[in-house]
Amino acid sequence: MLAWIFRHVSHHVVGYAALFVALSGVATAATLALPPNSVTTKQVVNHSLLAVDFKSGQIPAGPEGPAGAAGPAGPAGATGPAGIAQISTVLGPAASECADGGGACQVGQSDAACPAGSRVIGGAFNASTADNEVVYTQIISNTTYRVISVNYFPTSATIQAQAVCVSGPGIPAAAVRSPAAANAQLRLLRAQLASH
Repeated sequence: MLAWIFRHVSHHVVGYAALFVALSGVATAATLALPPNSVTTKQVVNHSLLAVDFKSGQIPAGPEGPAGAAGPAGPAGATGPAGIAQISTVLGPAASECADGGGACQVGQSDAACPAGSRVIGGAFNASTADNEVVYTQIISNTTYRVISVNYFPTSATIQAQAVCVSGPGIPAAAVRSPAAANAQLRLLRAQLASH
């Protein structure tokens, strides 16, 4: 068998030598680095390069694609605090005031009270004359808005309070002033006018 191998190799020496040279040349060429800018368009196969083969900014951005489909809806948020269910206004009685110079009877007071289950958050008034000077407005309880005025008009007049009321589970707390302060203001005004 050894004789057969020796005879085979001796007959094909030239072929084996050529094969050895060819294989060693490919290995040598693969291990050598190419000089910069030595690969040109002719050596590049179309569609063989990827974006990672280029420096940042060498490839221009393509046109913007179409908008994608909307994503799924997010989870429902937490329930918020209860709010105000209703806002309304209530008029108080129209308080009579005598004409200017009449003394203590020139001072009038009107209280507008919100209905049960609601709370007052503010108010206004309706004066029947231009010279009806409002000197005091205040929330005096959770449900009552008070107005005090002095009539300086030459004829009698009226003053009428109006309360702004809210109801519902989320009604805010009101800044309440004691009715004692309003009563003291009323007495003081009437005393001052009575002395003139």
